Amino acid sequence: MSRKKSNFVGTAVAAALVAGLAGYAYFVEFKQKNAEQEQKDNDALVLRLEQEKLTRIELHRSSGTIVLTSSGGGAEWAIVEPVQDSVDSTQVNALIEGLLGEKSSEVVVEGESIDWKTYGLDQPVTRLVMKAGDRTREVKIGSVKSFDGALYARVAEGGKEENRVLLVSQSWDAHLSKPLIDLRDKRLLKNEDLTYDTLSLQRSGGKRLKLVKKDDKWSVVQGGDPEIPVAGSRVSQFFHRVKGFRATDVVAEDKASAEAKRQGMTSVLTSLDFSQNGKSVWNLSLYPLKGNESESHRLALASDSARVFKVVKAVGEDLDKGAEAFYDMNFPFRVTAADVVDLDVLNSGTRVRAKFENEKWTLADASAKNELDAEKAKELVAALVGLEAFRIRDKSVMPRGIRAGENEIVLRSRSGQVLLNVSWGAPYSEKVDGVETKLVDVRTNLLARTLTVSEATWSALLIQSLLKPKVETKASAPSQAATPVTVGEAKKN
Repeated sequence: MSRKKSNFVGTAVAAALVAGLAGYAYFVEFKQKNAEQEQKDNDALVLRLEQEKLTRIELHRSSGTIVLTSSGGGAEWAIVEPVQDSVDSTQVNALIEGLLGEKSSEVVVEGESIDWKTYGLDQPVTRLVMKAGDRTREVKIGSVKSFDGALYARVAEGGKEENRVLLVSQSWDAHLSKPLIDLRDKRLLKNEDLTYDTLSLQRSGGKRLKLVKKDDKWSVVQGGDPEIPVAGSRVSQFFHRVKGFRATDVVAEDKASAEAKRQGMTSVLTSLDFSQNGKSVWNLSLYPLKGNESESHRLALASDSARVFKVVKAVGEDLDKGAEAFYDMNFPFRVTAADVVDLDVLNSGTRVRAKFENEKWTLADASAKNELDAEKAKELVAALVGLEAFRIRDKSVMPRGIRAGENEIVLRSRSGQVLLNVSWGAPYSEKVDGVETKLVDVRTNLLARTLTVSEATWSALLIQSLLKPKVETKASAPSQAATPVTVGEAKKN
């Protein structure tokens, strides 16, 4: 090896060693800085307790003391003072995580001769005690605030107070002044796994509705039309809604208390009962609320609690449901799309008939001037059999604007059986819940009732765009883009 080449190799090796050492030194320094920062952040934590070991929380404030206990290890919390109650787990966990994450921004003063009165810590406004395992931490918040609204705090460990004042954020006020109702379990229905086969509603005006489940099918036995099937999914949705009912406050801890008696609660506005095998498993009754909130709130009694709850008026509106809220609104249109091989559309007196052959929809009359938009025909069938009525009218209600031989769709099977026959009238306006709404009346062969569908839903079926002009291929002329033709523009063939 030449001397020049040897020198080059030596230089490269030396450079690599220097780079490696520099990188190693940077890595060590980086890790050291990270460790120092982590230690600094940890030292700034006010409580420094392990969440999974927490067993007791005390919130002491002028409005009263709240005490929560747990057996630790992630077990459920319970309120033991000033009342005994289960907790709102979401709220309690948020409170714990918020407290454990709180840091001091600085040590204001430290030493044996601190004037605690200067920081309002001689008579603290709030006090927190948290126990985790064999450790107990206490935090006092002073009655004096700093110029920017921050708070002064003093910490104690195992009953021994630190001789220093910490500056902490205003969020401690929110943590320690948390209203009792926020921490309480506000669910009206505690057993969310309730099983039931009967749903009964007493509606406003004394109207009653009763639904019964038999052989996995729900039906109306009171307050509705037994000929119209009930959708099990709608019953499940209603139960899910009930599980979401929450109280806004507890008016009385016992329905036999003086406050409960003062409210009266003699006239039931609405009520709900879930039963299983003829026995009530849970019920809820709503009553008028006296006072300033009489228009916006109601009183509620649930069978699994002795308490009197306050709830928003909307809870009562959710219970004031008629049978239509549970009807299977797709039933009047439901046939299996795969069974449909014949599509017969009569729109404004013009007829289009199509057949499904070789996995494609085509016009039944091959000599027609126009051709079928096969994809739109497929979409029409799918949309029609999946349609849901907006309302199902009583037997006595006649449809508006439906005339024989004007608007009709017939779906047939391979054997020629009529699977679905739909006729409809012209759109009209009507107020629904105070809002002017465009509607269309519809009749089908599957249910002898007038059905109402929103005009927007009906228009989305695109009945009028099934046809398009045939495109003649000519060698001497360039092809032209096809312009859609509406069914109403097509001539009878």
